[in-house]
Amino acid sequence: MARYKWKSSPTAIRNLAILAVAVILLLWLMISCTASSIRQSKANKQYRKLAATVAVDREAYEMQNLTFPSGRVVNASTTPLPDVISEYIWFYYHQDLFPAGSIRLAKGNPDYTHFLYRYGNDNYSTYAGEITLTTAEASETVPHLYQYDPRWGFEEYFDTMIGLDGDGPTAVSMCLIALTGDTKLNPKVVAQYAIDNSLYYEGYGTAWALVPYCAEEYKLNCKEVILDRYAMENELDQGNVMIIVLEGSPNYSTAHFLVLTGYDVQGFFVNDPVSPANSRVRWAYEDLEEYIVAIWSLSKE
Repeated sequence: MARYKWKSSPTAIRNLAILAVAVILLLWLMISCTASSIRQSKANKQYRKLAATVAVDREAYEMQNLTFPSGRVVNASTTPLPDVISEYIWFYYHQDLFPAGSIRLAKGNPDYTHFLYRYGNDNYSTYAGEITLTTAEASETVPHLYQYDPRWGFEEYFDTMIGLDGDGPTAVSMCLIALTGDTKLNPKVVAQYAIDNSLYYEGYGTAWALVPYCAEEYKLNCKEVILDRYAMENELDQGNVMIIVLEGSPNYSTAHFLVLTGYDVQGFFVNDPVSPANSRVRWAYEDLEEYIVAIWSLSKE
């Protein structure tokens, strides 16, 4: 019985090659679609998880209104929650663009999240209007100001911005306004003073000398206070305001300035330049003493 012997031809080889390439492309497409579907599924799961987290944390978003130059008021009670969620999730996936620890401070803080979102999308400009305090700020014994407030947050501060690294000027500004009554001594003015006097260390932040320098400039008493709860409470009993610097605290990734305005049995009242949440709670001395590296008491002459 004769056997059929297949003979190859250029056409047959070409057809087989085309078929092989088609099969490979089909397999690659199937694998890519499957991988993309898995990634999308994970992203959707992460989105839902973050959205649920933000929704659960809605109470943490209840805070004072801040009016931005555009006229938009960012507050949980007036800003639709989906806007807060979308900006926070964008920031979550782009947090490598910002200083370490920003994600911790942005959670539960729609104003700071919005500031970072605008900065990260290059959607900002310096404030062109005259800087004045709000009625609420002016009514406080020590006005609580935030470094990321767009009235000054987008201003340059050495190689960064006040909103990103201006806790020092903002803390000093709060004290100057409280003790002098001059509401024009806002964080932008104090930051410019720091710039003019080179009171900044690259890679570290605002020089501690900003506190005594500004006190002398605006004719205030400034003295260093020992690390002792009763000594600190005694300064506050006299109506003074205090600035402390924390270093190594789990709440902040770098050295951080805070203003102490008073105390009660639960702990110290704090004006944090970057965190409303940290300002709403009392800080027990035991939670501060391990991280305090500098303390000043400021008062009128």
